[in-house]
Amino acid sequence: MKYDVDYDFPYERTKEGTPIVPAGTYEQDGLYVLPNGRYMPPGAYYYPESGCDIIYEPIRLDLSSLDRLEF
Repeated sequence: MKYDVDYDFPYERTKEGTPIVPAGTYEQDGLYVLPNGRYMPPGAYYYPESGCDIIYEPIRLDLSSLDRLEF
């Protein structure tokens, strides 16, 4: 089974040359969708100057909203 790795996409860059997101990424329902159709989970993404892979830092879950849910 072939796996289409996400870090093979060319990246859009700022004026200073800092990579932002893979080219062709778009937003749908508050989530970013990669060119291969996979969703990027919400959080912060960093592309270190060292050239290594993207660093993903998930957002902190707010569990206070769970009291409003009925099971």
